[in-house]
Amino acid sequence: MNPYEHKTFKHPFNIDNVKVETNPFNGGLCSYFEYNGRQYFADLTDIMLIGTECMIFNSHDREVTNWRELYCKRSLDVTDDNLLACILEFV
Repeated sequence: MNPYEHKTFKHPFNIDNVKVETNPFNGGLCSYFEYNGRQYFADLTDIMLIGTECMIFNSHDREVTNWRELYCKRSLDVTDDNLLACILEFV
């Protein structure tokens, strides 16, 4: 069983379909994903003088549509597992 699998969601979400990539702009990790018919962008990176931060934004066709974060969590190691955990916590 996938440790990230959630069966209690109103709308099913399969974390196995989420692809984690290196963010070419900040060197952190990022992912575009869809949930409940909406598209999102997740980013986990180390921000100078702040520390690490995982943020999720609205997106459309792999473009962020609004830079006001919908989700934010700080002080995480920049790893694939932590980015996936942020996404699951958000959905």
